[in-house]
Amino acid sequence: AVLRVYPPHHPFWHDGDVLHHGPSQCTSREVQSILDSSFLADPFVCLIGGCGQCFSSTSAYERHYHSAHVLACSACGRVMPSRHWLEMHIDEEHNPLFKAKSASHKMYACLVLGCKSKFSTPKTRVQHLRDRHGMSVRSFRFFFPRALFRSYMRKDRERRKRKESATPTKRETKT
Repeated sequence: AVLRVYPPHHPFWHDGDVLHHGPSQCTSREVQSILDSSFLADPFVCLIGGCGQCFSSTSAYERHYHSAHVLACSACGRVMPSRHWLEMHIDEEHNPLFKAKSASHKMYACLVLGCKSKFSTPKTRVQHLRDRHGMSVRSFRFFFPRALFRSYMRKDRERRKRKESATPTKRETKT
């Protein structure tokens, strides 16, 4: 093997310098092109929690990592869109003390940021979201376990059908 010594400003060091110094000495396009370039010639696999998704660039991997792993529950793997909702999810779904206290105290907080309301059951929280904030459960689909979400959606459809059948159509009112 031949030992090569390059001076500090030799082009050999350019990519490393750009990555090290970042946007302060070069454009973000330069940084991104280097990140997406040759050192990732082969696709690589995300190994976090057995994910297994393949990527050919670091930018694609970073997008995946932030959307799928940063705000993921360590107990069940569910991904939440904010740290606030992740903490609420962990408390409500995995904290035995929360479950014990919720039997006698209003523990289920409103999902709307800034609203201080608390409820004794998830069902009364959903009613509050609908009545007070005019929001559908669909807006917070990520928060509810699948089975619970499906039951809320089924009840929502039934309620809409009852409402539609109770209000006469234009043809019925003319005759």
